[in-house]
Amino acid sequence: MTLLSPKEVKVLTLVAEGYTDKEVGKELKLSERTVQTYLGRILQKLSARNRVNAAVLFFMQYPEKYGQSIK
Repeated sequence: MTLLSPKEVKVLTLVAEGYTDKEVGKELKLSERTVQTYLGRILQKLSARNRVNAAVLFFMQYPEKYGQSIK
């Protein structure tokens, strides 16, 4: 079972594609602060050190389900 909510997966996918917090917010119609809150939760849930580490950990854990999400 995935630890992340569908919205958190969307945020992390965009982060993995190189989007900034501001760009993620614009894409998902969220404030930059809300994106930062999501990222904080993602880091905690995955025990990741930073956003890059979070993306690597998550997509390595679920490559068949989410690996193709990244362009």
